[in-house]
Amino acid sequence: MLACGAYKEENAKSELAIMIILHEYSLAIVDHISFIIFVTTIQLLFQLPSQNTIKKEIIGIYEHEK
Repeated sequence: MLACGAYKEENAKSELAIMIILHEYSLAIVDHISFIIFVTTIQLLFQLPSQNTIKKEIIGIYEHEK
């Protein structure tokens, strides 16, 4: 079994936002049942953010880049 680093939800949310940006996924991906199942399988503790929350995260990333 591979050891993992500490789980940090804020990092996971940020990486999800970056994934959505890079691949031009719809914000609705956070509501897709297959994506929810996939994410919960990988990290049971991660609470998928709502579309509005992930949108704010994405805007924050763009604002930080300015």
